[in-house]
Amino acid sequence: MVTRVTNFQTTSAFINQIFELRGSLDKARDEVGTGFKITNPSDDPANAAVIAQFQSTIQRLTRQKERIASATGFLETQEGLLNSAESLMLRAREIGTQAANETMSPELRATLATEVFQLRDTMVALANNKYQGAYVYGGLADNTAPFGESTYVEPVDPNDPASERWIASNADGADQTRTVALSDFDSVRVNTVGSTVFSNAISSLERLGRALSGYRTTPEDLSTLPTGAGTTFNFPAEYTEQTQAILAATDAVENARDNDIVRERTSVGSRLSRVSTAGKL
Repeated sequence: MVTRVTNFQTTSAFINQIFELRGSLDKARDEVGTGFKITNPSDDPANAAVIAQFQSTIQRLTRQKERIASATGFLETQEGLLNSAESLMLRAREIGTQAANETMSPELRATLATEVFQLRDTMVALANNKYQGAYVYGGLADNTAPFGESTYVEPVDPNDPASERWIASNADGADQTRTVALSDFDSVRVNTVGSTVFSNAISSLERLGRALSGYRTTPEDLSTLPTGAGTTFNFPAEYTEQTQAILAATDAVENARDNDIVRERTSVGSRLSRVSTAGKL
């Protein structure tokens, strides 16, 4: 028996071939555009699991590179801040050494205090610096400034920079640090508690500025950070005591520079080297 092929069947077969060819063309376009021969699991069911594993690995490595880039920027910002901080401390030491000369009058010493307080204010700005919207030295308290303003008992004039006192924040998380994973097996600390780096530096600058201005700072033996108390030197009777306070504050400046600022800068440099090495692996 002879089967008759109708025009409708011929047309349908022809249309189906067109759709098949169009599908093959679209698939070829996708392969050329994406660079991937397989874009869906159904394209190669046998290797779908392997492909999914590779995609997961690629995503993990991409996130790792992003974390390394973020850590690099964060640490490089700190390196710049610490370089500036050390320069401030060196200048303060020069002023203190100059002012300790007992041929200098209390009035002239007071004029030098102006620059020291400017150095102190700049140091506070460095300590309260932000990176990508978060305080660099805020620990885990990203939205709270590491240092807040308070006052000394003397002088009573709030407009006198000698009355300004800056103290470390006690906000939740301010005393904690943040780490970033460099790989599945290694991580690096990317920040340091602000008080560890800057409290001694800021307080030593305040001590020096106040001594130059004619004010004591309690405790005078530097056994702890300033308490906010302190009296006025009586001149000329206590001129020599003022000199001793200037010398002590200058020593405190140098100790803070060497033990806190320089040490932290060295630590940041070491951590930057680790991050850089991880980025090359």
